[in-house]
Amino acid sequence: MSASTIQLTNREGQVVRLLGRGLRIPQIAEQLLVRDATAKGYVDLAKGKLGVRDVAALVHNAYERGAVSEPEPDHHCSVTLSLEQRQLLPRMAEGKSVSQMATELRRPVAVVRRDAREMLAELGATNSAHAMTRARQLGLLGPRAAQETP
Repeated sequence: MSASTIQLTNREGQVVRLLGRGLRIPQIAEQLLVRDATAKGYVDLAKGKLGVRDVAALVHNAYERGAVSEPEPDHHCSVTLSLEQRQLLPRMAEGKSVSQMATELRRPVAVVRRDAREMLAELGATNSAHAMTRARQLGLLGPRAAQETP
């Protein structure tokens, strides 16, 4: 186990994986047969262990640091993201807000918001946490990203 590997409890890992599948707290609570507050508590504990504040950053960092296993690659789907959309992925993985991304990229907030919405649709993701998993499955983030970049 590397120095950067973080250990989550089994339940924390389950919750992170479910977030990465696009589920929200009420859906996770229902699936795990716990109260919403309990599911949220697991999310908060995992965020604390990984030092993040955002669920997209939580999912991304959980993969990056070995807290949860990498998702299976999706070889049956191909996506084409614009340069503007590709610029959002790593920033989303860092947990940056739309306004932070807009400032950093020197683009209007409304344009960044639109690009983020279109990127989620192209990835087939329901939310930003799900986008982190889809991006890894498609080789746009994570260990396969560098290998598959032309």
